[in-house]
Amino acid sequence: ITESRGVARLILQNNLNTYIFDVCKSACATAFIAGEIRTMGADAKLGFHQFSLKSRFKTPYIDPVAEQEKDLTFYAAQNIDASFLEKAFRASQSSIWYPSLEELLDAGIVHKIVPNRYQ
Repeated sequence: ITESRGVARLILQNNLNTYIFDVCKSACATAFIAGEIRTMGADAKLGFHQFSLKSRFKTPYIDPVAEQEKDLTFYAAQNIDASFLEKAFRASQSSIWYPSLEELLDAGIVHKIVPNRYQ
């Protein structure tokens, strides 16, 4: 999560566009959403799930729910639709929710879809 936020910060600071040509899921979504113009290939997928902490050691200073809230706040600042944000982290840690391209466009996550790269 922290690494994807660092990448997102660089994308924001440099006004970069982002593009998914295959699969972007989990923490990758935060970096993608930082893009000025967010584009996906017609066959690409963007996946979301609840944050989790997989550690053999107790880490009381890390709260996955609080970390999700930070990313939801960031997503909202990127003009992502509130109704989408309510669903973004519903999938369990062991599964991934892949919204349709239409859902991603409607929510403002993706600005445009481009043809498959091999067509």
